[in-house]
Amino acid sequence: MKAVFVFLSFLCFFNIYKISAQTHIDSLLLRLQQTNKERQKILILDTLADKTRETNAAESLRYSREQLALAEKVGDTEGVHKAYYNLAYSIDSEGKADSSLYFSQKAYTYFLKQKNYTYAIKSAYNSAYELGNLGRQNEAVPIALANAAYADSVKDASLIGLTSAALGSLYGQIERPTDALPWFEKAFKVFESLNDKAKTAGVYFGQAASYRQLDKDSLAIITMEKALELFRAEHLTIKEVYALNALGELYAEIEQYEKSISYYEKAIDLCKKVQIDNLLFVIYSHCAYSYIRLKRYDKAEKLLKICMPLVEKMQTFEQVRFYETLSGLYSDQGNYQEAMVYMKIVRKLEMKKNEEINNQTDALIKKHAVEKQEQENSLLQARNRFYIGGLMAMLILLGFAAWAYSRLRKQKSIIEQQNESLALLNTTKDKLFSIIAHDLRTPIGTLKTYLEMTDFGLLSQAQFSTASQKLTNNVNALFQTLDNLLQWAYSQLKGIKTQPETINLYEVVSEELQFLYETAQQKNVAIINNIEPETTAFADKNQVGLVIRNTVSNALKFTNSGGEIVLQSFDTEGDKIEIKISDNGIGIPQDIQNQLFTINEKTSRRGTAQEKGQGLGLILAKEMMEANEGSLKIVSVENKGTTVYLELPIS
Repeated sequence: MKAVFVFLSFLCFFNIYKISAQTHIDSLLLRLQQTNKERQKILILDTLADKTRETNAAESLRYSREQLALAEKVGDTEGVHKAYYNLAYSIDSEGKADSSLYFSQKAYTYFLKQKNYTYAIKSAYNSAYELGNLGRQNEAVPIALANAAYADSVKDASLIGLTSAALGSLYGQIERPTDALPWFEKAFKVFESLNDKAKTAGVYFGQAASYRQLDKDSLAIITMEKALELFRAEHLTIKEVYALNALGELYAEIEQYEKSISYYEKAIDLCKKVQIDNLLFVIYSHCAYSYIRLKRYDKAEKLLKICMPLVEKMQTFEQVRFYETLSGLYSDQGNYQEAMVYMKIVRKLEMKKNEEINNQTDALIKKHAVEKQEQENSLLQARNRFYIGGLMAMLILLGFAAWAYSRLRKQKSIIEQQNESLALLNTTKDKLFSIIAHDLRTPIGTLKTYLEMTDFGLLSQAQFSTASQKLTNNVNALFQTLDNLLQWAYSQLKGIKTQPETINLYEVVSEELQFLYETAQQKNVAIINNIEPETTAFADKNQVGLVIRNTVSNALKFTNSGGEIVLQSFDTEGDKIEIKISDNGIGIPQDIQNQLFTINEKTSRRGTAQEKGQGLGLILAKEMMEANEGSLKIVSVENKGTTVYLELPIS
């Protein structure tokens, strides 16, 4: 029984999620019913599959399958592969190691290409785990070693802990406990420094398994009790079941069968709540073994009969253990004929397992032969390339003269284009200062007039209060004009320098809207922020803030009293997030739309409350978006409204 629960130790490092409050699950289900947007449904199903994995494996599997079907229907590639990732973990609860391995490898290949290393490494870990279940641990260890090396190279503490724990579990599976323990110790130090109690509990579990392999039973029990205590404190129900089952096995090994049964019974009660048939099968089978040792054959037979309908769904090593227990039951009662029937089944299963291992070995030998042949072909191709290279060199020499002449012509063309660009910049500068001079002169002139009237006592208190509101609006408009002008001038002189980081778009937008709510209230225009609170992007926070401020200010300027401006976020295909800013204002005439991103007097027009602007804000916003590897697009229908689409990278 030494190695029975070693397999379970690997699971204790993956998908360790605390049980979410039922109210949160109910909230997600309500959102799923209310939304008609298929991509939003995919995201909600992804979260549901994740959140129910620890509490209801059957539900998690159902949500994963619904996510896959919907993602395939709408052509959401990332959604499909996240569904593969979820299925790999969920379908393992049915004991389908081959299917779980298939989905893990599909997810790993995709996320590695997308440079989403967190998902890639977790998918690789599950592949290694299932390879271990299939008796292919020697294939799994190199995968885990490569992942550990990557984690060390990027100095990511969480990944270092995870990869170290995975290697400890794999070495435990191939019964190399002295190799496993140093990796567990490394993982323990990392998780303890991160105060990650859930994963620390997983390390205790793996260490206990290794101590058992070294026949250090007392140390194994003490360590497993620590794992159980932490799993229970963190409300990790499935992991708690694993620990209870493992303690049952440990006490059975030292022939304390009554204590063993007490742990098995606790595990059975919990396992029924989380509805994992294959785990329940294992615990029933183990508990039956302890009852047999106590000669309580009726209870053992009752448990084994419950297991019988499930046996075909189990992995080979679990079937072997079950039939050995059943054979032992009848042998102990003197029914040797019945015992022999089940022992023959055990022999057949062992032969089947050996045949599978032989087939895998043959496949590896064939793979090696193919790789060797490919190497020989590569050498032959290299020799041929050498001869071809000589001929190519002659052609290159002949073409060099033609290339040199072509290069001279291109350089001349580049100089002419640069001259044209300089002329265009001078023209742009003249237009800009013509517009700015007018827009700055007016509010400053108004301010000067009111100040002079105040100095001479020409304004009453009531008149001054009325004037101060107008002055405030003028000064706010003047401040934004100057801010845009300075930002644009700086970008023209030194270029736009970005400092991208992972930012919360909901927080950035909320901060910028605080400065606009007062103006919106004065115009009786509603601003509605429907951006999801967890929405993130990889961009310069200050530059994104400037873009939001300018685009929403524009929408506010050209929206009538009683109108509304709505901000929403959507995931797009690929690593992009889209922000949509819609208003039901007066829209933009077609002749102005064609010149929105050029400095021109024709694009400068008054708002619905006679607000002024020079059109520089949109130009600057577009430049900022492009500097952050994003984009800005505008769709407008005159007298109906305008929508601005902002797209930014997620990572």
